[in-house]
Amino acid sequence: MVETVQSLQVVGGNGAGIVLLPDGPDAALSAALTTEPTLTSLPQWGTAEPLGPPACFNRLAARTDAPVLVLVESGTVLGPGCLRLLVEALAQPGRGLAGPSTNRSWNEQGVFNRARASDVARIAALARLHFGSAARSLEPLHSLADFCLAVGRQVIEAIGGADEEYGIGPCWEMDYNIRAARAGFQGVWVGAAYAYRYPHTERRRATETGQMDRARRLYQDRFCGLRLNRLRADYEDHCRGEACEHFAPAPLLTLRRPLGAPARAGPSAEPAAQPGPPPRPVAAAAAEPPLPLVTAIMPTRERPEFALQAVRYFCAQDYPNKELVVLEDGTPSLAGRLPDDPASATSSPGSRREASGPCATRRAGWPAATSWPTGTTTTGTAPGGSPARWLPSGIVRPISPLCAVA
Repeated sequence: MVETVQSLQVVGGNGAGIVLLPDGPDAALSAALTTEPTLTSLPQWGTAEPLGPPACFNRLAARTDAPVLVLVESGTVLGPGCLRLLVEALAQPGRGLAGPSTNRSWNEQGVFNRARASDVARIAALARLHFGSAARSLEPLHSLADFCLAVGRQVIEAIGGADEEYGIGPCWEMDYNIRAARAGFQGVWVGAAYAYRYPHTERRRATETGQMDRARRLYQDRFCGLRLNRLRADYEDHCRGEACEHFAPAPLLTLRRPLGAPARAGPSAEPAAQPGPPPRPVAAAAAEPPLPLVTAIMPTRERPEFALQAVRYFCAQDYPNKELVVLEDGTPSLAGRLPDDPASATSSPGSRREASGPCATRRAGWPAATSWPTGTTTTGTAPGGSPARWLPSGIVRPISPLCAVA
């Protein structure tokens, strides 16, 4: 906890107030809270019994009127610029929640899984270099994690507090993300912001393992349309989020919950739509000009498995307006094997057995690019070696400056 506080003091400067939220601390932490100078100098809004992260969030939200709240888990060390980048991301229209990259997370945020505690500043600089200004939502699951979760005051005004029924278990943050999304606020992963996480304690690991099944069921009680309509008695092993047609039907959800009051669990609760103040639709940011079509031309020869892996990476890109033209230099081997995705296509320059080389093959693909006649952006992938292991923002980052110039 001391390292967490010290990192907050460094990255927050004089503009951030720090409050400790002890949640049923054990003997060692209780002693530190009364003797460690770094901790004793700060306000402490704690409870003797562990009530869980949603109760901590609600205490913070109810006792301060700050325009942005950042719930930071003990054992999280914020890298240089982390808070500033999160706050800047929330300044964009339609955004209400934000979180950084990290070294340890089950979702997309855990991109630096080999980082060490001694490398925080270096990895933070690398994150800024790699991601730039890119930020993305974590749909379809709305899985923004709670180890460092920034929430705008407008979200709290619209949907109230976190659901304390989750207690000390997981999934409360996804619950809050989804309610915010249905109220019109987008949650985003800010890739350039970085926070290091120490491994969880044995106590934390045991708690999460013991609470996981209960939290999973409660989460589906809240957001599964079939259970809300009493059409299903069992539970899915894994929720597919927005990929499921029965996920989070807005008319059946309780969007607004009071700060600090647990809600009744289960589909027996009378569903009620309580949107609070008029929502701010995410579409408010849609005034921007449409994104140009980006065509990637991929020449390849006699390496179908590598080529298919590269195609999968391309299809996973979060840039929406894209297409991939695959050109085989020689005997075709990918026919019928490409994924059923509108972003991928194939075009062979012929069934020549003699290689014509990557440059000639790439040029042969230009007429097949939809973007070629319109003069919009066309990029090429390297023909040699292993396929590029792009992160989902691999197109967004290089194309953003070009869009700005256009």
